[in-house]
Amino acid sequence: MSAQAVTLEDGRQVQFSLDRIDDRMSGVGSVATLLTLRDMESVAQLGQELEVARRLGAIGRLTAGVGHEVKNPINAMVLHLELLRGKLAPGGAEAFGGAQRHVEILAGEMQRLDRVVQTLADFSRPMELHLREHDLRQVVAVVMDLTTAEMQENRVQVVVNAPKDPLMVRVDAQLMQQALLNLLLNGMQAMPEGGAMVVRMRRDHQFAVVEVIDEGVGIPPELLPRIFELYFTTKPKGSGIGLAMTYRILQLHGGAMEVRSNADPDSVERGTTFTFRLPAAAGVGGESRKAAGAVHKELGERV
Repeated sequence: MSAQAVTLEDGRQVQFSLDRIDDRMSGVGSVATLLTLRDMESVAQLGQELEVARRLGAIGRLTAGVGHEVKNPINAMVLHLELLRGKLAPGGAEAFGGAQRHVEILAGEMQRLDRVVQTLADFSRPMELHLREHDLRQVVAVVMDLTTAEMQENRVQVVVNAPKDPLMVRVDAQLMQQALLNLLLNGMQAMPEGGAMVVRMRRDHQFAVVEVIDEGVGIPPELLPRIFELYFTTKPKGSGIGLAMTYRILQLHGGAMEVRSNADPDSVERGTTFTFRLPAAAGVGGESRKAAGAVHKELGERV
């Protein structure tokens, strides 16, 4: 029979098909029936992740070439600007029709362009991972310490929901902290008037899962497929680098990230949820066991 799609009680779509298995050699006829189930949401999600990975790979190759070609002319222009600035007497700017001021503007713009090119180079440069087993709760605790003051200043209250048992992962702690920091700052910026944010950690079979949930302005559905693109941003002062870098870090660790968002101003569930999954480590080291209670207590005090 042809494949049929059904919707389960939890809302997931599953495609199923029934096929007869015939024993034509013995002439007995049908000896079994094969039932095939396909989780359509997983297929769609995997396809989306592959498409984002393909785009980031193409961007990386492009930026590597562009950054290399642009860097040399920038260095030459900066050098000649410095020579020109030295030839303009500080007290004789009026004689040059305010040329000194124009040189200063050009120098500032060249520095800004150089930072952009450096960002391109950093994004396209291969990352060296220093993998060790870490309690993911401890990684989150470090990021919370880094952001506490800024969150308070922007009237954002962060609640951490952490399991009592260690959530061990094999990661580069510094890169993972950067990925989490990007998500927290992104959520904070989505709530210009302040609000609540939840960081939830749990274990899901062989994965460690972290959810960052905000109640901000949300992301329109038509923009969701583009949010991980380098330099794409909807914020007036956004750089469009943070989410792309976070996605890349998750990929390097064999993880995955998804996003759900509601930008309807009349909805009570307005906001965005970023979810990322990391392969859970097999065991828990002795040091991690000793620190387990302290980490849970530390995170619990922030709730």
